[in-house]
Parts: sequence; C-alpha cells; structure tokens
Amino acid sequence: MRRKNVTYKKYKQNPHVHLDGCEEGTDYTLTIEFKDHKHKYQVFTMTYPAHLMLKMIDRFKFPRKFMKSQRMTKPMQRLWLQERNQALADGLFMIEDNVLRPNPSSIVSYYTEVFCRPIAVQIQQALHAYGMDNRRERIEMAMKFVQDIPYAIPYQNDPKYMYGGLITPPEILYFKFGDCDSKSFLFAGILTYLIDPDDIAFLTVPGHLFTVIKEKGKLEKNMVYVPFNRSKYVVAETAGPHRNNYGQPSQYKAGKISIHPLTYTGRREFFPYGNQNNLQRRKYDIFKAPKQQTDLALVRKLNELKKSRKRIKSMVFDDAGGWLIVTKKNEIHHFNMPQNLMKTLQDLQAQNYEITDVCLSDRDEYVVMYHNGVGFMSELYDKTGETLLPVLNELTEKHGFPVKDIIFNHQNPAGWIAFYGDDNKGFSGNMKGKSADALSDTLKKVSKQGFKSLAFTQKNGWVLIFGKNGHAVFLPKKLNKELTPVLKELTRKKKEINKVYFTPTDDWIIIYSQYNYVTSMQ
Repeated sequence: MRRKNVTYKKYKQNPHVHLDGCEEGTDYTLTIEFKDHKHKYQVFTMTYPAHLMLKMIDRFKFPRKFMKSQRMTKPMQRLWLQERNQALADGLFMIEDNVLRPNPSSIVSYYTEVFCRPIAVQIQQALHAYGMDNRRERIEMAMKFVQDIPYAIPYQNDPKYMYGGLITPPEILYFKFGDCDSKSFLFAGILTYLIDPDDIAFLTVPGHLFTVIKEKGKLEKNMVYVPFNRSKYVVAETAGPHRNNYGQPSQYKAGKISIHPLTYTGRREFFPYGNQNNLQRRKYDIFKAPKQQTDLALVRKLNELKKSRKRIKSMVFDDAGGWLIVTKKNEIHHFNMPQNLMKTLQDLQAQNYEITDVCLSDRDEYVVMYHNGVGFMSELYDKTGETLLPVLNELTEKHGFPVKDIIFNHQNPAGWIAFYGDDNKGFSGNMKGKSADALSDTLKKVSKQGFKSLAFTQKNGWVLIFGKNGHAVFLPKKLNKELTPVLKELTRKKKEINKVYFTPTDDWIIIYSQYNYVTSMQ
C-alpha cells in the first residue's frame, strides 16, 4: 500500500497534543486531543472506512511517464495530450505556468465530504456548547485544530508516480502530520461547512502556501490581509506548530505572490449557526471561554468526604464546570478535568508519590507539587512559565525548600503566588495591579505567622488565611459582606479555617477543621 512509502522531515509537535489512530476491523479511528482558540482542551474522534480511505488516497498521483520527453508524430502527440490531461484530472493535478502542481480546488472538492465533514461537525458542536457559534469563532477553532496536527514535510519516493510534495487530507489524518500546503487543504475542506466556500482562497509565495479568507466588513485593528479583486483576504496560517490567530502575519520569503480562489465543486452544506447567547456579553472576548457554574456534584462529594473524615488538601476548578479534590496521600476525586492534568496525576499515583498541591489557571495551565512539595510537574505557556518555573527550580533544587501552595490569579498571562518553606512563611509572586499591591503589603505584614490559604475572585479580589485563624480580604462590597461574617463566625466558634476557594462564577467554599465545609453553592 502506498501509505507505507511516506516518510517525513523536520517533525514538530506541540507538547499538549495527543493523537491516537488505530485500525479495528474495517474502520480506522483517529482521536485528537488539542487546545482550541480559548486554550481549552477538545477531544475530537473521527472514524472512517479503511478500504474507502485507501481507495481515495490512491487517486491522488500523477504518472511519471508523462514527464519524459519523447519524439512523436502529431497524431501520437494528440493522443498523448488527451491521456496526459485525463491523468491530470483523474490524479487531481494541474499544469500552471508550465509547471506540474497539485490542484487545490480538485483536492478540496474530492476529499471534503468524507474526511472534513466529521471534523466540522465537532467544531460546530463545541462552539454551540460555548454559546459562541459565529463565523469568526468557527475560523479560529478550525485553525487551532489544524495547527495542532504535527508539522512535518512529507517525502515520497515512488518510481511510477509523482505527488508534488503533498499528502491529502486522509493521509494527514492517517499519518498524523502534514506540511503547509497539505494542512491548508484540510483546513479549507473543514471551512466549506462552516463558512461560504466562495470566501476561501489560497495564497502562494516562494516555497510556501497558506489559506486566506475574504472578509467584506470592517477588519479588526492589526489584522493582516492581501487585497485581491477589490476584496480583502485575511491571512489564516495553519502550518503550525505555532498557533497563529486569524489575521496574524505569516513569515515567508519575499517574492511573487499569487492568490487562487477555491473553486469548490463538492456538495455544498453550510451548517447553520447554533447557540450564540454568550456573544451578547458586553465584554465578549473571542479568545476567552464563557465560565459555567461548577457542577453541583462537587457538593455531594464534599458531603461524602466529610462523612468519611478525609482531609481536603487541595481543590481546583475548570471554567467548563469541572472540579478536582485531592485527599489523603494521593486520592483524587474529579469531574470534567483537562486530560493532560489527569494524566499527570495518574502517573504520580502509579508511582505512589504523595500529591501536595494542584494549581490550575484559566487557560488550563497547571502545576502539580508532589513528594512533600519538593517535586513538581507542570504544563505552562511561555509567558507564565518564564516567571514561575525558574522560581520553582531555585526553591526546590537550589535551596531545598518545599513549595506548599501555588495560586494563579485571573490576569492574562496568569499572575501567581507561591508559598514555601516547612513553616509556610516564605512567599514569592508575579502579579500586577492594585489588587497585587494590596496583597504584597499584606503578605509582608503577616508572613511571620505562616500562610495557610489564598484565593482569588474572577476580578482578582482575594482572601488570605494566615496564622492560627487570621484572615485578610480585598473583595467587592457585596462579596465582602457575604463572606467575612462567615469567617468571623468560624473564628468565634474556634474552628480552624484551612482553605478558602472561589469557583469560576465566584461561589465560595470554606474548608475548616480539615474536612468540614461551608459554601455559597446551591
């Protein structure tokens, strides 16, 4: 089978991406775990008939015999040209400027319905669940899906056929990699269900090809576009592994630029827009997912832990309503958590390490402290990692200090505070703004008493628990009026306050006497 002849060069993959492809019976199933344009994990699964996949892959080729020069009579030449032109059409190739090239429109039209439609369906479903299903959101999520497919240049050495340095959409899904033009055709095929196919075009520059999309309205500031036929075509670079947003510039060599609009001849099926309720928000952010109320199964789980007297060590929340609790040595209770975080925790459990603390940001960045706080595993974006990782390395490796608690706030990139030392009196952080200034002053004043808990609201108000039962707050009036009396009442009753948490919708949970709790969740 020809698929065995494909190799690659310069393989690059984003660390958060996981791909699993397997053939079972007569089907090939691919599962891709990637991060969408809102930095949230998505898991897409596509199943294709294996025989159909191979049959359609095999169509894309051009016989080398037509590239050989030979002398022939005019009748033979006419017959040769007919055969060559038929081979071009059958093999999805074309001749442009006297150069043999894969035909973008033919490739997209031929492969889209079978291989791209299932992906477009899952994009529409995800955006419907977000309540943010519109044109721009569809383009952005489709871009991230394709960008997160590993990048590699295909190499095919076939003595009979030529492939133009390209692999087709089904081959990308089978081999789990693609280069710039191969991934552009997959992206275009997905888009034919999400936007008008007539708005899609391909821009070629020396040594590179990527997709551009026609926009009729006013463009956002700094969006990069190419003018063509009195229209503006916005850049949509999907080569990866860099995760460019729609309209961000693409790096390429200077030289001749040409645009080729997609001539789509496949069956047209535009998916109607779904739920758009969250688009009506006054501060709608294309790259920020809507926050959902934390699932009430959390309260039921807290009741179970209370009855069994299991100490609650750490708790985190996901914007999609998920939650996670760490109890005992490394016991994990969870609902709808990011897969990468869960895999890390499961690895630590398998090695029988004690899990000390779990920290999760709005963008699903995480740090897990283990082995009494001197070991850590993390997945952080560059801007967060550049400030936090050197501090963690210095504290744990150079000084041997255990890091007891890490807390992210809700800035972008995430600010953070780390408490460390056997006595919990050390702290380090990286935050900005009035909230951060007020917190810094408070931390300095009470550090000798030792820190127990810090929690941030969505607008970066905070509650700090320190010493035996001391607390300090920097909260909006309404939340302050609601929460502070509860803290004072617990103190009056001589209940030890251990932790305070805020959910993504600013419900609060207070853990006291190790396993008891009080919460605003209903």
